[in-house]
Amino acid sequence: MGSVKRIVLVIDALDECEQDDDIRAIIHLLSLEKTLRSVRLRAFVTSRPELPIRLGFSSIKGKTQDLVLHEIPKPIIEHDIAVFLNFRLAKIRDEYNTQSYDEQQLPSGWPGPLAMQALVQMAVPLFIFAATVCRFIEDQAWSDPAGQLAKVLEYQSKTQQSEIDKLDATYRPVLDRLLTGSEAAKRSLVDEFRTVVGSIVLLAEPLSIQSLARLLRTPENIVMRRLTPLHSVLNVPASVESPVRMLHLSFRDFLVNPDKRNTNPLWVDEKASHERITTSCIKLLERHLKEDICDLRMPGTPRKDIEPGVINSHLPAEVQYACLYWVYHLEKSMEQSSARITDSHPVYSFLKQHLLHWLEALSLLGKISEGIAMVRSIQTLISTLEDHHGLLSLVAWSHDSTRLASASRDGTVKIRDPVTGQCVSTLEDHPGSVRSIAWSHDSTRLASGSGDGTVKIWDPVTGQVTGQYVSTLENYHGPVRLVTWSSVVARQYAARIGLGR
Repeated sequence: MGSVKRIVLVIDALDECEQDDDIRAIIHLLSLEKTLRSVRLRAFVTSRPELPIRLGFSSIKGKTQDLVLHEIPKPIIEHDIAVFLNFRLAKIRDEYNTQSYDEQQLPSGWPGPLAMQALVQMAVPLFIFAATVCRFIEDQAWSDPAGQLAKVLEYQSKTQQSEIDKLDATYRPVLDRLLTGSEAAKRSLVDEFRTVVGSIVLLAEPLSIQSLARLLRTPENIVMRRLTPLHSVLNVPASVESPVRMLHLSFRDFLVNPDKRNTNPLWVDEKASHERITTSCIKLLERHLKEDICDLRMPGTPRKDIEPGVINSHLPAEVQYACLYWVYHLEKSMEQSSARITDSHPVYSFLKQHLLHWLEALSLLGKISEGIAMVRSIQTLISTLEDHHGLLSLVAWSHDSTRLASASRDGTVKIRDPVTGQCVSTLEDHPGSVRSIAWSHDSTRLASGSGDGTVKIWDPVTGQVTGQYVSTLENYHGPVRLVTWSSVVARQYAARIGLGR
């Protein structure tokens, strides 16, 4: 037999797989290593200790060795980070010197042992700090490695307490370089940063500069202007058609950390940003969605018979993103909030006009099953009236649309604010179930008919009964199934329908 080939497979950030099933599949495939004959495979996997990953590795039959970052001896981490920094900074120095005049070149020993030791101590145990600092120092937008290094070292005293403080030292040098100019210029920059970068870090999947600009209705040059100085924290492609990606999730964690609201001038309000993205998605879909969006003119055309190019030309990337993820951003914007979807909510207006168009687009994208799940998610966000103790009999809007009355078989009538859904008064005087209600034409009175044959007139503001009428029809003692107001005189008539059946 010939020599066995050795292969080392490195899988970084396994926890960032979108689906738990993908994680389980990868771990299962790694467990099959022992069945290989022609290859000797070793896998190096990094991940946060999420439950699916811990369970996955505990269930496989194979040789594994766990290394917990916080349990690795500090000298080993210091050594590894020092090796990385020495290599990267030497490369930065040499590349800079090849492009500089003699008097501008960095000395051969740059950055020197003291600066190197300071960087190592600032970084431990976060390799992301070392990687981000190196990208910041070599950033061609500034072309000043020594000056950039000095900016980093200014934050040396801020890294001694916790890893959160270390994230400050990782990202603040990058962001603070943006905050220059007049106060008006800074305010404009902050607004643009929160719109552009705040959206990038919260997107469900990366978008290109071109698609992001169209989604946010922001000129491409403004998007580019905000991204150009951020190559050390974002993967900014040369082409506007390629996706912009975060280099590390800790950048998002840093920007949206609520504890940094008062200390980070570029802090991103996560809830407000999701709300803004939701609005952008809905407005984009309102402009693009329509019946037969691909102009097929044959509603029964099987999806497999439609060329992908046709779908992509009528549903560009930003429209596809909006179709797939507007509900995700809506849910995020309403987390831990009492706000709900009502008739005045933009989502209601969108669905009333474009629900079928949206489902058609999802079908063309092969995502109709996801659409069903999204509809169910929307249902959980709809404002509901649930504080009656009995079954609802009916509801009635006031004629001025400022109040909503709901009648229940528990004998109560509740008056609500239709915008908030809050109950503003409860009318309780019927001994039996309330079978009918009607507002007066000026919306100042409410009539209710009950199962015991009585009709009551209410002041909906005070909740007081202002009039009561009892059945006088011979041989009938059933419920009042309908009350209505005369349009001629300002008094009420109760009409019985169905004779109790």
